[in-house]
Parts: sequence; structure tokens; C-alpha cells
Amino acid sequence: MSGPSHRQDALGPLESKHALSSFASSTPATDGKLVFVSFLEVDYDFDGNQKWLVKPGNFISAHGYCASPVLFENLVIVNGDHDGDSYLVALDKQTGKTVWKLDREHKIRRFATPLIREIDGRTQMVLSGSKHILSVSPRNGSQHWVVQGPKEQFVASIRTEVGFRLVQYIVPLTVAGDDEVQASYSPDFNETISKKAILWPQVRARQDAERVCLVSVERHTGWFHDLFFPGYHWADTEGKWLVPGMTYHDGMGSYVLENPRLVAAFELLQRQETAPGRWGLGGTKLPFGDELQGRFPLVGRFLDKEGQPAVSRQAPNRVAGALKGAFDET
Repeated sequence: MSGPSHRQDALGPLESKHALSSFASSTPATDGKLVFVSFLEVDYDFDGNQKWLVKPGNFISAHGYCASPVLFENLVIVNGDHDGDSYLVALDKQTGKTVWKLDREHKIRRFATPLIREIDGRTQMVLSGSKHILSVSPRNGSQHWVVQGPKEQFVASIRTEVGFRLVQYIVPLTVAGDDEVQASYSPDFNETISKKAILWPQVRARQDAERVCLVSVERHTGWFHDLFFPGYHWADTEGKWLVPGMTYHDGMGSYVLENPRLVAAFELLQRQETAPGRWGLGGTKLPFGDELQGRFPLVGRFLDKEGQPAVSRQAPNRVAGALKGAFDET
């Protein structure tokens, strides 16, 4: 945010929260003109001037408030699941007026951020937790489908099949926590599972052994994005799917990646990026192409000038959109 510093003092009592949480746990969203911040209330311009302020509903939770706003077309969508009269609400970006509001059946807190995708020819917004998984239209809140479970309070990462060979895992801040080292930790090949990392390759491999995995971990100012290839590429494994354009030798001591669509996708991500850093891809002439070879099955990530993981300002759906189709075989 540019411009002079602005301060807003909160009036009235603050909500209760967990001792390890804060009163500003949600991640702001921006459309490039306005910044939308959800502390039960929303919206400033790039100079910090308040454009509108609304309280779309009540909120009760012993753990505190954390619902990152989601932008879609002319709407700001906020999840209001809590231990009371829960709701899902869409506000007009320019005025803050309610466009649609959906009362929720289960009055239980849930902190997972909704995910918007084009699926089966429909624009679907998927929410997980509060005893069910729900898909609604982000335009009007109408329900597409609902699946019962999981039980009670739920803070889940959402898994999305971006393509036949590409899957994305989104880890919200409420799951990832504030430990930057843990949030960015990429385990070595066959490393024993521990608390060092948040999402381990052995866990992903239970369902996605023959897929490329894009892992997006939310931070306070953006996202860590890591691209992982199937771990079995380390050896000559017959009958397994191989990433197009990848050749390797010396027991995976080095490899060459000749996949023009994947290279073009990383070049697009670099052009779109507004945070300082470089999008690196192992086995190519892109930045950190040699250094990343030693981190297999981690192949691609956003890095600072020292080659350490950096926070990208690109949302998960934008990164997934750039990579979609990069691993198709036709």
C-alpha cells in the first residue's frame, strides 16, 4: 500500500480470540484499485482512505475471527461461519451493500477460505467444513451441490484437480500458522515425517502419486508456491507416468527438463509477479535451474535473490491457471 500512513482506532470491545491468534488474522485482497480487509468490516483504497465500512453479521468464536475476503467480478465474498447464526455474504465492491446473503444450516465456526473454480461448465465456489462440503454460485449464492461431512469444526486445505496430471493443494493461514520456516519447508527425498513441514509428499502420494502437485501456502502478505514432481522419477520405474520432456541421469543427480509449455507458464508467472523475486524451474535455463536440481522432487518455486523461498503476491488460482495444460500429453 502506498501513500501516507493512516490509523483507524476500533470502537467498542474486541472479539475473544486464542492466545496464539491475533485480531488481524485474515489476509487482505485487492483488485488493483481497492484493498479489502476483513475484521468483520471491509475496504480501503491504495492510499489508506476508508471507502466504506459494513458489519454484515455477528461473529462468536472462542478462537477469534479469521475469514479472508474473496473477490469475484464485482463482489467481495466473506465467510461468516461461527458459533451462532452463520452466513455467507457477498458485498458490492464499490458500496459495501449486500448483494446476496446465504444463511448456513450448521452454526459452527469454520476458517477455511472458499475456492472459486470453473468446474463442469459452471463457476463454482467450494467451501469445506461445518459438517459438510458445499458448492454454490459466487454470483448469487445458489447451491450447486452439498456433501455431508466432515464432522464438527474443520480447518481444511482444499485439493483441486487443475488438470488430469496437475493437482493443487491450498493451505490457508489458519492451518499454516505464523512459522515462516515451517510454512516454506520442503522435505528432502524420503525424509522421515516430522513437524518440520506442513504437507508431506508421502501424504500427497496416497492420492496423487502419479500427478504433479502445486502446493500453495498462505502467508500474511501473499503465498508460498511450490511445484513437486512425482518422487518415483528418482529411479527407472516401469509402467509409471513420466513428466513430458524430462530426462534424468546419475540417480537423479541431475536432469534436463524440456517442456516448452511449462517453461512458458513460468515465464508468464514472472511477468505477472509484483513481489520481488524470481520464478525458478529446475533443469531449465530459467533462474535457479541448476540449484533446484538438488531439491528434487521440488522442481519449481518462487525465490528471492539468495535462492530462498519468497512470498508471491499471486493468488493460488492465478498460478494454477498459468500451469494448467503444461503436463498434457497431447
